[in-house]
Amino acid sequence: MKWLHLFSANFRKEYIEMKRYLPNTIALVFTFYIIFLAAFFGIMFIGDPASFDMNVQYSIVSVVFWSLTMMTMNFIGFSVVTEATRGTLEQIYMSPMGVWKIMLTRIIA
Repeated sequence: MKWLHLFSANFRKEYIEMKRYLPNTIALVFTFYIIFLAAFFGIMFIGDPASFDMNVQYSIVSVVFWSLTMMTMNFIGFSVVTEATRGTLEQIYMSPMGVWKIMLTRIIA
């Protein structure tokens, strides 16, 4: 039950921040879309027409995994720096849930 409360609190926090910083959220989605289109149309111009369908599938999967990995890695560092800037990093480390559980639920949320 503690995990559920921790996840719902972090999900609510992320939702509020995404809504509060709406231009940043829109820019993030737009950037992801532009990178996806660049990879998709890039494979159309460079790829072999005989294996086009397979190349498109591989490029879509690779762009999605690359983006998710980069966002996850960037989020961990950004979250620690943001909490240190706000002055709440010490409270996260003193939390009874533990810092790794909090960071894990923030990544999932």
